[in-house]
Amino acid sequence: MRSPRWFSCLLVSALLCSGSQAQSPRKRPSRKAATVAPKAAPKAAAKATAPLRTKIAEGRYELRAHAGAVLQSWEEPWTLYKTTTGFEVEELWKASKQGSPNSVLIDVLLTLAPGLYPTQVRIGSDLSPAQLNCSMTMAEFRCATQGREAAIPMSGAYNFFLPSPWLLSSIARRAPKRPGQPVDIKLVQMSGMNQQGPVLSVFKAEVAYVGEDVVEISGSKVPANIYEIRGQDVPAIIVWLSSEGVVLMMQDAAKPDQRMELVEFKKLAAF
Repeated sequence: MRSPRWFSCLLVSALLCSGSQAQSPRKRPSRKAATVAPKAAPKAAAKATAPLRTKIAEGRYELRAHAGAVLQSWEEPWTLYKTTTGFEVEELWKASKQGSPNSVLIDVLLTLAPGLYPTQVRIGSDLSPAQLNCSMTMAEFRCATQGREAAIPMSGAYNFFLPSPWLLSSIARRAPKRPGQPVDIKLVQMSGMNQQGPVLSVFKAEVAYVGEDVVEISGSKVPANIYEIRGQDVPAIIVWLSSEGVVLMMQDAAKPDQRMELVEFKKLAAF
């Protein structure tokens, strides 16, 4: 039987980078010690180039769905960091099927500008030969993997469509809080690979504010704003957002039983 649409959307995105299996680091060849004349001590330590970051929140999403009699699950623990230039989110995508000894594990790193808007996405660990890196600027959308890259010119505002709650949050927040007034948006995605490199595409979509709700997270009731995202060739998605932009729940609009929920959440600082 076919997998549920929402789970399939998640799993296909993960499998695009299923080469992201953790590998043991290679040992560097040993070198003979050489006699080196002593150098004068440096006047000052060089400044670190990587921005400092502070952990400000963490949580875990969970989705359970059935394809016939087979239970499929998707889990995503995540950590949000504040940096000197914005934010970073570390995610771990875990997809598995009941009765299968294997799971798909994908490391994801998002770089977000102030306002939690994405500028870079990395899928796969630094040890993975299939690591995918995508960047978003006002002029182009670019992805690179396995020594190959592709880019498409862009103009105006657009969003990267990927089944990450943080990327879906940035899409949902494009809509003003006025029910019944959908906003046309432009989305980009990586839909596969060919000999030239990543296959990138642009498609039209719309997002609308639906209303308000209250969601229970870890025993606490959290006010939520509800949005619906509809696009070509992707399932319509309903998203519940907190006032800070954290996705509390999301589901396939046509299949209410396919709901990803924030089952754990810990806020360490304001953001």
